[in-house]
Amino acid sequence: DLKPLPLEERKRRLETLIGGRAGVIRYSPHFDGDGKTVLAHACRLGAEGIVSKCRTAPYRAGSRSDDWRKTKCVRRQEFVASRLLGG
Repeated sequence: DLKPLPLEERKRRLETLIGGRAGVIRYSPHFDGDGKTVLAHACRLGAEGIVSKCRTAPYRAGSRSDDWRKTKCVRRQEFVASRLLGG
């Protein structure tokens, strides 16, 4: 069970297991650096956004915490206007 290990250690082990192999499961390297710069590059490349994770945090299944933050490229509200849809 690797859940108690910090993110960096879990990623090291995962990279050892699957490395650069192509397939259904692929290793995704992480980026160290300024989050604003990484987000700007992700948005420019057409990505939905980025997920920033605390490098020392264990994995916590089924719970939300400040250890993971999702930042989207497009800032908009999604809603359904029932009058416009004939509802």
